[in-house]
Amino acid sequence: MLTSAQSPRAFKFLFFQLISLLSVPFFTALAYAALGWLSLKASIPPDYVSLVFLPAGLALGVSMVYGLRALPGILIGSLTIQYMASQQAGVSGWSWLFVVSPLLATAQAWAGALLARHWARCYPGALDTPSKVLVLLLLIGPVSCLINASISVPVLWASGVIPTGGVLFSWWAWWLGDAIGTVLCLPLVLVFFGQPAAQWRTRRLTVGLPLLVAMVMVGVGFFLVKAWEGQRQSERLSRVTHEMAGKMQRRLDAQSDSVLTVSRMMQMPGSLEQHEFAASVEPWLRRYTGTQNFGWSLRVDDQNRAKYEKRYHTIKGRSSDGKTYPANRNPDYLPITLIEPLSDNLAALGLDITVLPSTAETVAVTRSTGQPSVSEGFRLVQETSDQRSVVMYQAVYETQSPAKVKGIVSAVLRMDSILEAVLGKLNPDELQLCLVDRSAAVSNRHLSGPAACELNEWTDKHASGQLPLYFGGRTWELKVRAEEGFLNDMHEWSAWALLGLSLLCVVILSAFLLVITGQAHRTQALVDLRTAELAQLAHYDSLTGLLNRSHWMTCAQAALQGAHRHGHAMAVIFLDLDHFKRINDTLGHTFGDELLQEVSQRLLPCLRREDLLARIGGDEFVALLPRLRRMDDAVAVAEKLLAALNMPLQVQSNEVSLSASMGIACFPNDGDTLDTLVKHADTAMYAAKEAGRNGYRFFEAEMNASVSRRMFIENNLRWALEREELFIVYQPQIDARSMQVVGVEALLRWRHPVEGLIPPDIFIPVAEDSGLIESLGAWVLASSCQQLKEWTETGLTQLTMAVNISALQFRKPGFVASVREAIQLSGIDPRRIELEITETLLMHPLQELDDRLDELAAMGMSFSLDDFGTGYSSLGYIKRLPISRIKLDKSFVTDLPGNSEDEAVARATLSIAKDLGMKTVAEGVETTTQRDYLVSSGCDYLQGYLFARPMQAEDLRQWMATYTTQLTGATEPTEPMAA
Repeated sequence: MLTSAQSPRAFKFLFFQLISLLSVPFFTALAYAALGWLSLKASIPPDYVSLVFLPAGLALGVSMVYGLRALPGILIGSLTIQYMASQQAGVSGWSWLFVVSPLLATAQAWAGALLARHWARCYPGALDTPSKVLVLLLLIGPVSCLINASISVPVLWASGVIPTGGVLFSWWAWWLGDAIGTVLCLPLVLVFFGQPAAQWRTRRLTVGLPLLVAMVMVGVGFFLVKAWEGQRQSERLSRVTHEMAGKMQRRLDAQSDSVLTVSRMMQMPGSLEQHEFAASVEPWLRRYTGTQNFGWSLRVDDQNRAKYEKRYHTIKGRSSDGKTYPANRNPDYLPITLIEPLSDNLAALGLDITVLPSTAETVAVTRSTGQPSVSEGFRLVQETSDQRSVVMYQAVYETQSPAKVKGIVSAVLRMDSILEAVLGKLNPDELQLCLVDRSAAVSNRHLSGPAACELNEWTDKHASGQLPLYFGGRTWELKVRAEEGFLNDMHEWSAWALLGLSLLCVVILSAFLLVITGQAHRTQALVDLRTAELAQLAHYDSLTGLLNRSHWMTCAQAALQGAHRHGHAMAVIFLDLDHFKRINDTLGHTFGDELLQEVSQRLLPCLRREDLLARIGGDEFVALLPRLRRMDDAVAVAEKLLAALNMPLQVQSNEVSLSASMGIACFPNDGDTLDTLVKHADTAMYAAKEAGRNGYRFFEAEMNASVSRRMFIENNLRWALEREELFIVYQPQIDARSMQVVGVEALLRWRHPVEGLIPPDIFIPVAEDSGLIESLGAWVLASSCQQLKEWTETGLTQLTMAVNISALQFRKPGFVASVREAIQLSGIDPRRIELEITETLLMHPLQELDDRLDELAAMGMSFSLDDFGTGYSSLGYIKRLPISRIKLDKSFVTDLPGNSEDEAVARATLSIAKDLGMKTVAEGVETTTQRDYLVSSGCDYLQGYLFARPMQAEDLRQWMATYTTQLTGATEPTEPMAA
């Protein structure tokens, strides 16, 4: 039995034993992951195969030294590397395949350790004989490495991860990477952790140089071979791209010639009948696959319209949904008079090509220039696939009156069919093609190829080639992207085999790691490097290389003392990047760090040699401008800084537009101490943000009041929930056809005990800037769900609840979990909850945000896009998201009807929503005239003061009873029925 004095001692002993037991797997996993990440940087196609895999040597070494204690660390580290490799190779999702290689890596290390300990009996021990060294490095290490490669590669091949043509190469590269990594890393593990420690410790100064030479040899060989293969792949891809572009250009030229030939035929006196026209163009249709049809549009004066329609066809127009109608009166028309093939295009006869928005501009070009003109890409009404088409037009002039247009020859071309006819059907595992119209609008550049291939991201991280094509006055671009099959065909086995021979050299060099000096030089170099880094960190910002805050304060204080002494003027500029937090949240902190580095390089050239620039916070910079002759010099510097940041920056192949807000405080007018100047410059910066950002302001005494006001709002808002000052009001949403109440929108309000009602446009931006929006948003959602449950229990079972979601709130990792919790606690049907998101959320599309929307949609929730038309979202991006409703912003409803611009926006929004299969909600409906216009225009739901103001829950119940009574009695609401 332990005495009272022995108990603490025993407990301490057990505690340290536990720490010792857990430290081995922990540090093993950490080192394994770090070395694996480094090894993946030296990967070869396919990207999950590394030629030098150092963790294999680490795993064998720690298994030999620590035995079974090391195996959990190897497994965890290997799982981490497996995830990294899968991401690098483009494998998404999680499956049982992810655990195969880690389990085999652990078994491989344990098998090698058993061979070293029990079969070769070369460890534990000093490993001081050549025979033991050679057996360990030449036999046990490489042989044990066969386990993982020989099982993992067939499993990955059977699962479709590795193509059949790459199996042998992947197996060889996998085994070779593990073997070389073992030879390089195993001696180091033994030198630092081997037993007996006394014998191994003395060799720590003798292992560096030979191992470094071995690593350099293998590294140089790898990069030379990889660079050589990369050059061969690039040259071959370039040849293929030029060959394809040449064929395509020749086809386009021939297509132009065919249209010109038909136009010359149509210029001859007289007119052709349909069968004569068909006989003339039939050879071109047969020869050039992908030509949908040839057409002839005769120019008809308005006074001859009746005569033309009597002889040929009724002149028609066509709406955006494909419906035809008799064309409106115009000075002249260009109806399609002849077309071949006729049977597939009967509906096109008589169609006036000048009334089609997709072709009118192109027709106008050829009429004015007389040259062939090609339209932007579009999808044919009769097209059954997603294939895009273009139309080439050629104006034909009267023989007797060269300035008078006789008609227009047209040729409709189906782009996918033309590409396949010219270049053949390509294997998508080897090459993929994309045809882009660079002359078209940004949203309509895609002509052929995979979805979104017109974007620069399509060729990121891929070998690719691009060449321009010229057709009908437009500039196209043919993009060719090489896939894994193309790259695998370029492997040169003899070159990679030479690297395999380097394994023997590495084995020989590794054998001498135990006896050759060199470690002292590497250790000293590391010490010198760390010393220099520490000195750098003491005075400079580690990310940007600018002065850090403390060193800037020291230098600025000295400059201020000089200004006091000599009576010089000086200024402090406080600079803060606008909306930088949004960039960090959407694109990640790594992207943000690179952006800050680019910003610092933009700012430095704007300053003089004696000026001091420092980064003092996340996205905050401060500049000291000493010895100013006049304060206008500070203005000039501020304008230079703004101009520099307003120019787009390139980060990770992305173009980023930035702005900044700056505050300027001057000595001696705005303060005589450095702390005061910095504080006042900071205050002026906030004033610049409140003035609209992307500008600068000089400090004024009145600004302190504005800053104090914002601090008052933020500080009180932090306690508003706890003090029950926040509450929710609900505004009804009305079905435009039945005028029934179908839902409500939840809106947050704040009644301060002293200030009274504080408008949302005052406190919501403060909540977003301060990070309070996440807790406020979660409370609003939970409260709204609970209120919906209470209404449901009282019989309001058909209402839906729309809840506004801040973009910052949505981007938080725990958002989906908070939504799920609110639904579960309330027990409400999630299909009755609609989340309103703004276009701000769609400005920086990320896959994780798409996945978050899909996950919420899978729960049954719906989404509406709020304030549509006021942001910058892409319609193509909106189409791919699970958005069911679009809210027309009240700024476009206020002047309806009568304002032509607002009417155009409203019609466009309703048309877009209808085409995308979405419903529309009009906000801010205040008059019956607005209501009638929106209903007649096809709006689905209405919301506004005409029906009701936002009201609290109990008031809403009373209002609904009154409204239902009025609706039953057909009484039309003319004023809002609740305040």
